[in-house]
Amino acid sequence: MAEKKKGRRAHLDAFKKNEKGEYIYTGKLYAFDETVIRWKTAVIRLGAAWAVLMAAMIINGCIPAPGMAGCFYVLLPYAAQVVSAAALGVALLSVATAGNPLREYQYEAAVKKIPMRSRLAAIFAGASVLGELLYLIQNGAGNAAGMAALFLVLEVIACVCAAWICKYSKSWFLQVSPIDNLPKNHYNC
Repeated sequence: MAEKKKGRRAHLDAFKKNEKGEYIYTGKLYAFDETVIRWKTAVIRLGAAWAVLMAAMIINGCIPAPGMAGCFYVLLPYAAQVVSAAALGVALLSVATAGNPLREYQYEAAVKKIPMRSRLAAIFAGASVLGELLYLIQNGAGNAAGMAALFLVLEVIACVCAAWICKYSKSWFLQVSPIDNLPKNHYNC
């Protein structure tokens, strides 16, 4: 009995040559169920929330907030937040460029990873807030109280955006079903 190949190139088994010599995809397709929200609307909203998340993080990286100049318990969560938010952006971009319906390997590579990556970005943003508050309690803000307040507000905004992406990616993108299970009027391909 032949088992399915696993690994980086396993999705290539879903491509078959037709009589013209062209490769066509014969694997599973997943359609976004548009009964709740349209595909384009969901992608635009999640992309906009990700853009706000990134803007808040970039601004925070540029301001001279107390604790960002060498305090490891502020810098490490911030750096992890940047990495997880960038990975989230890659997954969102993959979903947006793949379109509707998604091929099975696209679904596995992008849609299933969005909730965890956004959850990580939210957790690390929250950890940055806690680290900054701890720094302010221990060392005070000095003459940079405004920068500390701006840092905290922007990190809270980043945390809320990441949590929002996590919540709505679960309710919207995890409604993606094998195309055979949906009536044609539930998706727009």
